[in-house]
Amino acid sequence: MGRGFIYIKKDGLRRGLVGQMLSRLEEKGFVVSRIKSGRISDKLAALLYEDSEEQLSGMGTRMMESVGADKAMELFGTQDAYMLGKQINAWNREYSSSDNVIAVVLEGRGENVQEEVKRLVGKTDPVKANKGTIRGDLGDDSILISNLERRTVRNLIHASDPVRVETEINLFEEHFF
Repeated sequence: MGRGFIYIKKDGLRRGLVGQMLSRLEEKGFVVSRIKSGRISDKLAALLYEDSEEQLSGMGTRMMESVGADKAMELFGTQDAYMLGKQINAWNREYSSSDNVIAVVLEGRGENVQEEVKRLVGKTDPVKANKGTIRGDLGDDSILISNLERRTVRNLIHASDPVRVETEINLFEEHFF
């Protein structure tokens, strides 16, 4: 048995999509082994959304690809991918800790449980997520719109990166469950 981890964000809760999202995961054979509703602390948000140079530069690069380098300069006063990524991370931290979420530890067969979970959740940008995924079918926001509005993308659900799944489960065990 392998483990997976997601948390349903406040936009998923407010839109009444919790049951649908959990049903989709269970229909694919995942079992909910731990679940809790609550608010992510500022400390936990900082641990979840770390300021690693690679991650921040990647987020900033995707932002510039989305809005264009000139628009990034107009909106944020920089075309430095790292600095843009820091802004996105600040939005992510604020959004994740601003209201209740539902944190879920999943169990499934095989060694690549979190990879399967991420495939079912879909790409970060709901507009680019494939139909048949949670974000592709239920999402109603986009990275482009969120960047133009200077906020995080409302994409319903967080799914850990496979290399961080145990780290994130442990963080939630220590600071949330």
